[in-house]
Amino acid sequence: MSRCFRRGLLACACAIGCVPDFDALRENRGIGGAGGTEPSAGSGGTSGAGNGGAAGTSDTAGVGGAAPGGSGGTESGECGLDAPGVAQFEFDTGLTGRIAGVWAPYPQGDPGLGDSTVDWSATEGHTCLGALRLDIPFAAWADRVSTTLNFQANWETPTTYSALHGWVRVAIPSDGGTFSYLHGVQLSVSSGPNYEAFLGSFVPAALFGDGEWHELIIPLTPVEPPPTVGAYIPSSVRQIAVQLIAAETPPAGGPDAPGDATLFLDDVWIEE
Repeated sequence: MSRCFRRGLLACACAIGCVPDFDALRENRGIGGAGGTEPSAGSGGTSGAGNGGAAGTSDTAGVGGAAPGGSGGTESGECGLDAPGVAQFEFDTGLTGRIAGVWAPYPQGDPGLGDSTVDWSATEGHTCLGALRLDIPFAAWADRVSTTLNFQANWETPTTYSALHGWVRVAIPSDGGTFSYLHGVQLSVSSGPNYEAFLGSFVPAALFGDGEWHELIIPLTPVEPPPTVGAYIPSSVRQIAVQLIAAETPPAGGPDAPGDATLFLDDVWIEE
């Protein structure tokens, strides 16, 4: 893995992802997208601001935002994702999908995050039972972990596709606590030969406090770099990822570390 820092800009040409410069992110040196200016970064791409915004307020997701979902899938024999597009990962029987790749955790921060795991859950799911499960032992504030899917070869998404969708649920803390220890969740796409084009949709953690599934959406509008943040090259998609971010600082009376967190991902599809 190579790491090249140039005044807050990380350039990396590898197939397994890279660590962005979070000092640059906290200084808010990025490009805000439609609906929000949340600074964030792709785990395999260039640091900067997410191209998404605040949570939606109705059952229909706004572009670059999120929409509330249901309480989970069923065991119906006819169960399946009913979406006006092409399903890529339904996770009904495992972590495989229509596009090839291996889902893995990518820690960004404290070395202890290397104990994060990605597994398949047979008891969770949005439309049907079956989902990806990311378990994170947050050891420090402002840490972040992604579950990433990296492509050795490009995953081409022609311009006829308009958005990437993914459903996410964050487990309610087992001790009955609140989500004050979390900052937010981000769905992202990194494209370009060296992951140089990054496009993300950030949603505040408070949205997930109901314990339900919520849909995150990234508009796939072709934008050639520069800028590297907010750009998207449909012929050269190198990574898709979902990132869970710990709060920057502990809440009043909070613990020394955020503690364990669990994120579920399901029904990843691209809109025609």
